Amino acid sequence: MKMSSTAVFTQIYWMAIYALVIYGANELTTNSKMGTVLVALFPLLIYPLLMQTTFNGWFNFIKFFTLVFAFFYATFLRFVVHKRWALNLLALLLHINICEAMLRDFSSGNYLNLASGIIVLLLLYWPTKLAISAPEGNRPAQITYPVSWAAIIAYCAWHMCFIYGYKSGRGVQGDYVLLNVVMLAVPCLVAYFRSTSDFFQSRLYTLSFVVVLIEATMTRNRNIWPLSPGIYSPSGYLAVSISTLLVCCICLGYMIFNKPKELADTPLGVLFK
Repeated sequence: MKMSSTAVFTQIYWMAIYALVIYGANELTTNSKMGTVLVALFPLLIYPLLMQTTFNGWFNFIKFFTLVFAFFYATFLRFVVHKRWALNLLALLLHINICEAMLRDFSSGNYLNLASGIIVLLLLYWPTKLAISAPEGNRPAQITYPVSWAAIIAYCAWHMCFIYGYKSGRGVQGDYVLLNVVMLAVPCLVAYFRSTSDFFQSRLYTLSFVVVLIEATMTRNRNIWPLSPGIYSPSGYLAVSISTLLVCCICLGYMIFNKPKELADTPLGVLFK
């Protein structure tokens, strides 16, 4: 399906708008205590819309509620005294989030992307590496979770492959590809200009914020998001899946042969201690 120049311009225009919205939400949750609370309370503010939502299958239902829980839980930990086990649970939610998508790939027969997801998990540090810094003035405590650039690249490739084959609320595969490019760009820019340890916090808040908005605005066939109509094809998905697995294998190989010491705190640590 070929898009007209007007449709392309419209896509770019709305992607820019939503990039600003997502980046703004990220900055609020990073630099302002009040902004963090307001963004965290956002699901409650649009509660009437969420109650009209019809979830498209078990994955949407589980994904929505685990993300909203992580959303509130992370914010809670940034404002209270916490124990080590509470931080471990927050990091574990990241791994659970990935496993949910892997389970959906398995149930859908997308075994190549399932393999890519396994590699992503192997590159992530154990939950015990997550920490929360002390607040500074109006700036709330920050969640830091060390990740390598190899893990970030593998994660982004795996996620985009998953989204390419994912059916939206309209039952169309590939609908949210452009939106997810924006969603991943924000935490990647944060990791590049600040620290890779800040990737997790940015990803958690931007993903949760957008998923809540999607579920609210897709109610009764409403939609305010830039979709990617006609972008999916079975042969294209096979090519994307193979390319993604290749990227993940390269990232894993890079860490094994160039930075084996950094793998000591990952599931691969038993091989490199």
